[in-house]
Amino acid sequence: MLISHSSGLVFKIKKHVVTGYNKVNSQIIHATETVEEKINVFKVVDEINQLMKKAPRIHLYGSSESFIQISEMIIRNKINLGLPLGTLALLSEGQHSNIQDQIDIKLVKVKIESAFGIPAQNQRQNYGVMEIMQIFPQCEAGFFHVPPGVILSIRNRKDPFLLEEVPNCEEGQICIINPMIWSFPPFIATENTGKIITPNKKKCACGKYGPTFSIGEEKGFPSFCSLEQEVYNTPLAFVIEDLEKSFTSSH
Repeated sequence: MLISHSSGLVFKIKKHVVTGYNKVNSQIIHATETVEEKINVFKVVDEINQLMKKAPRIHLYGSSESFIQISEMIIRNKINLGLPLGTLALLSEGQHSNIQDQIDIKLVKVKIESAFGIPAQNQRQNYGVMEIMQIFPQCEAGFFHVPPGVILSIRNRKDPFLLEEVPNCEEGQICIINPMIWSFPPFIATENTGKIITPNKKKCACGKYGPTFSIGEEKGFPSFCSLEQEVYNTPLAFVIEDLEKSFTSSH
């Protein structure tokens, strides 16, 4: 996954890979692999310093686990990175229920601020649903934005089939569909609960328009797809119908 921004350069931390990207042509301009689970913090710091010479701003992306490991090493070795103001730390896996059971996100953010000097307000989580290959970015107001073309539905957890939607700002099971994935049409019932914060075409507290949602405290049901939901979901039927018309007219 690539993350773009105004300076055109991104610093990406995965579990084993540190990568720099050029936004203009999407070419990988730098990549370093670590050995198994071991991370050489001095090598990572050197890569960051090299990338800072090529762009006025870089952003960090990686799993919460990787951030913890690298942050603790930086703190232990008393390394001062001197990252520029405006640097963002983008955390993946932060909302996955299994990861949440093991990692305290608040503690992760404290460690990142201590190690990298990135304040909590510049640390964002990503909510990912791999079944539909979709990432929902968190804005500065703390809410997750729904990308265009993706449909998010909050369903009543008391309904065993999850056919009933709940009103806006009421917590329920998060269900998501990406109509563009024709090979997998049903809604995905995620493992999380949540609620709609900003309805469609309304303005979020961050200043952007479009639907947003937050993650609830309770766990949802185990993930599954619900084919029966498509029969009762009229808005989705219209979306599919429009897509079929556009597909037919283009051939």
